[in-house]
Amino acid sequence: MNIVYIQNRASKAGAQHALKRLVTNQKMQKHFIVVITSEKGWLTQELKKYNHIKVLVENFPSSRSLTARIYQNRTWAKRIKKRLEKLDFSPDIIQANEYIENLLTLELSGLYGCKSAVFFRSALMKEKDFYKYRCEKNDIKIAVSDQLREEINSFYKGDVEIVYDFLNNDEFYTPKPKSRNFPKKILVIGNPHPNKGWHIAIEAIKKFAKIYPAVVEEVHFTGKPTSNTKEKIENIKLVFNEKFKNLALSARDFDLVISPSKYESFGLANLEVLAAGVLLLSSKRGVVAKLLDEEFLFEPNIEELYKKLEHLYTNWDKIETNLDKIQKKIKKIFSDTNVAKLLDIYLKVLNWTKRG
Repeated sequence: MNIVYIQNRASKAGAQHALKRLVTNQKMQKHFIVVITSEKGWLTQELKKYNHIKVLVENFPSSRSLTARIYQNRTWAKRIKKRLEKLDFSPDIIQANEYIENLLTLELSGLYGCKSAVFFRSALMKEKDFYKYRCEKNDIKIAVSDQLREEINSFYKGDVEIVYDFLNNDEFYTPKPKSRNFPKKILVIGNPHPNKGWHIAIEAIKKFAKIYPAVVEEVHFTGKPTSNTKEKIENIKLVFNEKFKNLALSARDFDLVISPSKYESFGLANLEVLAAGVLLLSSKRGVVAKLLDEEFLFEPNIEELYKKLEHLYTNWDKIETNLDKIQKKIKKIFSDTNVAKLLDIYLKVLNWTKRG
């Protein structure tokens, strides 16, 4: 099978990491894959290591004018077609890695007369976005979580498949034993964007520190500070890091990780932390809400997070982490069986039978 994936940005982020896991999976290595991106970056570097994958870097059109956008998209698709012809590559499926890449996906699949597909990854996609990017036109529509499919089905009555993002077996570590005392050093994951809730974590920890002083000593963040996150907490060191090269290994330096995100369609970083065998306190967003017990979940607001921190602190001796059971659930549901499911969807739409 010849498959094209279209992914605008090549920086290391959730959608790019999910795509990398997908296209490099062993089940994909008997197929021929082209990944088209607008820039060189982490993703293009990672994919260079694989013989079954070709990477094309081509500037993506950008225009506010509808007429100009249509013209630019067609011109872009024609340029890509010429480059694919030089590779002697004719796609069977062209897939957008997110709805924002879908107009280009449809344009290119139209030139070839082949099937088109789109992943839905963003919890921020609205009904108007779905139709603005003509997602109803795709032969295959795939949500990466049950929650996303439910949201889409609230306004679109056509078929939407579910194929979960997943982790590889080598990303799992033996669960860390619970620390003897409540953790003095905490990691907050995500990024500085307001939707990721860093301000919620800072204010909740600030309130916790006033009532329970000298408990938490350091709070680390997976990114640089912004004007909204530069404030200080008395007697607590705030450490803002560059993005970790390996979140799992970095998370294992901590005994508690907080994920305060206000919006998650899937929440792959949360699974990475749990697979790393580290205790996670998370907002009720994404698939983690179905994995964690209620005492490790909160609505993303300051008061709820503060109450959960207080509960964990005052009951620390009795807290059961159950990380081994959680990891077993992740391995069962969010494994690379999802790659086989995706390939079966492709074959069904192409009206092919399995080969080899």
